[in-house]
Amino acid sequence: MKKIVLAFIINLFLFSYAFADEAKYYLIADAGSTGTRLHFFKYNNDKNMPLIEEMFSEKNTIPLASFSDEPEKAYDSIDPMLKNAVKKIQNNHIQTPVSISILGTAGMRLLTSEQQQKIYENIKTKIIAQYHDELIARDIQTISGKMEGIYDWLDVNYLLKNFQNNTPTSGSIDMGGASTQIAFATDKSSKSIDEVSLKINKVDYIIFSKSFLGLGLDQARESMNSDENAGYCYPKNFNTKTRKGNFDLASCSVIYNQVIDNYHINQLNLPTYKIPSFVAFSGAYYTYHFFGTDPSIPDQDTLEQTIIQPICSNTWETLKEAYPAEPENYLSNYCANGIFVTDLLYGPFHLQSKQIRILSRINEKNIDWALGAMLYHIITSEN
Repeated sequence: MKKIVLAFIINLFLFSYAFADEAKYYLIADAGSTGTRLHFFKYNNDKNMPLIEEMFSEKNTIPLASFSDEPEKAYDSIDPMLKNAVKKIQNNHIQTPVSISILGTAGMRLLTSEQQQKIYENIKTKIIAQYHDELIARDIQTISGKMEGIYDWLDVNYLLKNFQNNTPTSGSIDMGGASTQIAFATDKSSKSIDEVSLKINKVDYIIFSKSFLGLGLDQARESMNSDENAGYCYPKNFNTKTRKGNFDLASCSVIYNQVIDNYHINQLNLPTYKIPSFVAFSGAYYTYHFFGTDPSIPDQDTLEQTIIQPICSNTWETLKEAYPAEPENYLSNYCANGIFVTDLLYGPFHLQSKQIRILSRINEKNIDWALGAMLYHIITSEN
């Protein structure tokens, strides 16, 4: 027992010592389609294998994209989080201003360039005015879906310690509200615009990253809702805006497959069979967690016929009684979401159940691309 305690103290000392020498700090805001999460990172500048520690995280449920018609109000949605971050900066006696990046994702990509710019200008102007001594506004912009996927992949494999231990990497699947990203390392470059080359811990990686704007849970469901048979994707007796629910798994799957086919994913011939494992998170996690199938899922037929079908064949009244803690706006969508996620993973993504892990946390840390963005910033920085 004494040896274990001593080893823990030594590791803690070494970890603290690594940060003590030129510790740096950075704020990254993930401005997503369902809200904004602010992260406060402490890190060292070792480009081979950085040490990154998240010191503070806070979120809201107000998407920046919701201010497309009132950009002058966008800053007010994130100011409470900025105030708390500045308090952390002061409490840690950080003497120099801390850089902040505010990075929009799929929700912002759905807006026009002019709408995006007005929102970002409002935020940047007010940060400079109110926190010029504490914060430096760096990147305030919308990132591409490709880079979001790269950040996802970096985050997942950093948390899995694959980079640190030079072990095979996992692919990542991030299913948001408006888009879905898939990323994985390839053994040979195809000179594709969807590839990025990085060196991490002295190992060269070629990462394929593809984003599908419109194939997030919410956007895909909106597309499904435009079909005249959309009621088949909802519990019996649930009233949608235009029609009544009457769940039928096969009929709902036909609609979703039509939605997915519009993105021509099969033409990409994704070589996912070469990747031993994928971590699927965000919307995929919340969906399968509801059905009780995380962290592993069975084959498609078993998943649909013995798990999704028995639950979703119940009436809306029965489901509300069975899941009283679930907000009704979430509960009503789980059946549709379950069919969509399953059709996407087992369909054009060509995955098998043995490859997929459904997670929200890795080694007790939340999966979030912001840490991947922090890692990318460190290893590609010229300074």
